[in-house]
Amino acid sequence: MLNHNNNKKKKKKKRKKKKKKKKKKKKKKKKKKKKKTTTTKKKKKKQKTMNINGGMMSAKFNKYSIPNNTCLKYNTTLNPEWLSKTCM
Repeated sequence: MLNHNNNKKKKKKKRKKKKKKKKKKKKKKKKKKKKKTTTTKKKKKKQKTMNINGGMMSAKFNKYSIPNNTCLKYNTTLNPEWLSKTCM
């Protein structure tokens, strides 16, 4: 009989809840800036126009990247300093 009672007591025991561990906050790593690479065809086209002015002008200034033979047409829109460097 004793053995039978012991078994009943074991069944009635509640399971203990596991304690949740607190997660440590990870420090955010600073992202390194990637160097621009010319992998796509579009980027290669932009570089060709940029190299007219010795590669100093960025791709933003596309209106200034004009080949030397057409400089005279665009005198009104371009800087005189830029014209003197490239066209003369």
